[in-house]
Amino acid sequence: MLISKEGLSGCKKCGLPLQLAHASGIGTYGLSAIIKIPCYNTRCLHINNVATGKRHNKIWDANTKLATAMVHTGIGGRQVNTFLTALNIPPVSNTLLCARQKESGGAIETVAESTMALCLSEELDITKNKSDSDELIVSVDGAWQKRGSGRSYDSLSGHCSMIGAETGKIIGYSVRSKFCKTCDEANRKGIKAKLHDCRLNWDGSSKAMEQDMVVEMVQNIKNSGITVGTIIADDDTTTIARLRKKVQKSQTERASLVHLD
Repeated sequence: MLISKEGLSGCKKCGLPLQLAHASGIGTYGLSAIIKIPCYNTRCLHINNVATGKRHNKIWDANTKLATAMVHTGIGGRQVNTFLTALNIPPVSNTLLCARQKESGGAIETVAESTMALCLSEELDITKNKSDSDELIVSVDGAWQKRGSGRSYDSLSGHCSMIGAETGKIIGYSVRSKFCKTCDEANRKGIKAKLHDCRLNWDGSSKAMEQDMVVEMVQNIKNSGITVGTIIADDDTTTIARLRKKVQKSQTERASLVHLD
């Protein structure tokens, strides 16, 4: 734990310097803590609450950074606490981790959207310069939270990304989710779900998620005034059929299906 010099600079009541060795207790808040240090002045004996980190809107910065690191590395709460235990650091509750992930997730999504817009513009510029065409060549592929067996696909969520062939950068992504814990609990109790950031956006089969996500990404790029001419993807004729049905045929009729292994 890191304690700022200001925290130990002096008693809040009498101003005398505090000694960490005199600490009488500690309250943990995820990765942060408040240490109780009594003033050694016998005429004061004030109990000082010394924080081990900074806060924003009563939220500890360290916990927000931990949640951001979880998203960045792709690990979950169990892996985080296994790591902390090995370092002899108290575990962090799943409730706290979920709350902080929701906080940092909004910022990550905002940055992702702005970054993809820049990558899309770069992809278009390079395509025009190299081929004198404004039709993009993109690669798309999806994945699921739970692996399908070939006969059974029952994953509750799936995600898909679109990569520009010229830059190799992501210019689009999409997510499908068949489950929302808040909505599910409300349905089981027969009550109206409280206001929340619901990510439930799919009620079809798990296998059909990928086709729908590809259509959405192509449509989003079309809405920005850019055409996707060629798609490199798994050999799935259903995806191309849905693209031709839901997006203008002239923008997908040159679609090329190549399985990338």
